[in-house]
This record gives sequence, structure tokens and C-alpha cells, in this order.
Amino acid sequence: MKRIACLSLFLLAAPAAVANDLFDHNGSVMVVDYASGTIAYRVVKPSIAKTIAPGAIVFAGTIEKGKFAQGTAYTFRRGCPAAPYAVSGRYDASLPGFVLAGPAPHRGKTGCEVIGYEIDNPNARLVFIDMAARKGEAVTTAEDQTANGTTKTGGANTAPKPLVPTATP
Repeated sequence: MKRIACLSLFLLAAPAAVANDLFDHNGSVMVVDYASGTIAYRVVKPSIAKTIAPGAIVFAGTIEKGKFAQGTAYTFRRGCPAAPYAVSGRYDASLPGFVLAGPAPHRGKTGCEVIGYEIDNPNARLVFIDMAARKGEAVTTAEDQTANGTTKTGGANTAPKPLVPTATP
């Protein structure tokens, strides 16, 4: 009986899990993991698939669902390491989605070296459209559905694990 009471208290004290949401970013499907504070590529659009792999992290920091995000974003160039830069922003319900901004790395015409940071760089403003809010329904990853018992593991709907930010050669 004591074990049942202790287990009940433990379960009541455990924090509720926050689902990972899917967002559109320039035609790629992104996974926002609120617990780890990351945004990663789930499905990379074909035009950048030789540069960015599924699971690549584009943002790491603090993300509060439906409110704000602050941390480090990454830009990618084929054959180069990801270039980090500070961003912050908020959830804009009129989109609906997150808009993050910060001076983005500028690389030379060739090579990987970051030669400066610019606010007029296309990567200085990142927009992530909330796919669930846009459709008016809950959209979560297969891993989240598995965690709450609503689907089986494996298959084409399983989201890849996020990777350390790197570019593919």
C-alpha cells in the first residue's frame, strides 16, 4: 500500500510532457522541441538537401510555447561548419508562428570564414510557421504520439533525432 501511495505522489509531482510541434520554415518541415529548446529540420526541402541533413539543428536556446524564443541560430554553407549567431523573438499569432531576429553571419564569396554580421542578411529574420495553428488542428511528431500512446513506433512518420549543427560536404 505504501508503494502505491508513493507512486501516486511521484506521478502527481512529475511535470507534464510538452509535445513537439511541427513548423514550416521556407518549405522545410521543422520540429520544435520545447523541452530541449531546439528547432531541427525534420524534412529538408529538396533545394537545400545537399547542404542540410534531416535532424540538423537550426536553433538552440529557450523556447516557450506560444510566447518567445531566445538563443543561438545557425546558418549553413555546403562543406562548412554551421555558423552560430544570437537571435531572439516572439510568437506572432497573426502568422501564426515564431519570428526570430539577429545579425546573421556573412561569409566571403568563397570559403567558410565568417567575415561579419549583417541585419539585412536573409538569415537575420527567421520565420517558423506553426503548422498546427495554421490548420487549426494538433500536429505533433510520431515520437510524441508514441510517448502518449496514440501510435506505433517506427515507420515513415518517425521524426529523426536532432544532430549537432554541421553542414554536409
